[in-house]
Amino acid sequence: MTMITDSLAVVLQRRDWENPGVTQLNRLAAHPPFASWRNSEEARTVRPSRSCAA
Repeated sequence: MTMITDSLAVVLQRRDWENPGVTQLNRLAAHPPFASWRNSEEARTVRPSRSCAA
């Protein structure tokens, strides 16, 4: 464990799991959906493969 991260005692004192206002702790940033392409031509036109199309 590094000095940057909180110790277990500090985390237990904060009791973040009981605080409804804590919604952003250790949350990942939003990211775009992933897509794949069957060939390079479809990738160039940014047209997802048929298996990914809804």
